[in-house]
Amino acid sequence: MLSISVVNLNLNLDKKINILYEKIKEKRELDGKEVNGDISIIFVDKDHMNKLNLEYRNHDKPTDVLTFVLNKDTFEGEIYICTSACNEEDLEKWTLNRVIHGFLHMDDCHHSTEEETVINEKRHNALFREIS
Repeated sequence: MLSISVVNLNLNLDKKINILYEKIKEKRELDGKEVNGDISIIFVDKDHMNKLNLEYRNHDKPTDVLTFVLNKDTFEGEIYICTSACNEEDLEKWTLNRVIHGFLHMDDCHHSTEEETVINEKRHNALFREIS
């Protein structure tokens, strides 16, 4: 049974995050993949994000989202979001985009190459349209 924990969120995104999860779950089930892990969504400040980025990616700067896959097979992990990196007026929209980005990384969708970036962006945009 999957559970999603959202820590330190003052936005009304619970319903959209659950819809996003259902969309990812449908795709994973079609691909014959399991979905029963726990997902934590954790909101941190720039200093904390910088420490995580330095420790795990060797980048000495903050980033907007980091995803840590704890169990690829069961879709379990942690998504860290730095809301202080937001430069948009619509914090809810910005945050939803970061959550989608994190979920896609947990579903093994990356952007290391141009081809992966195009595929990831198409999937990201389609999910955003469906749930917003």
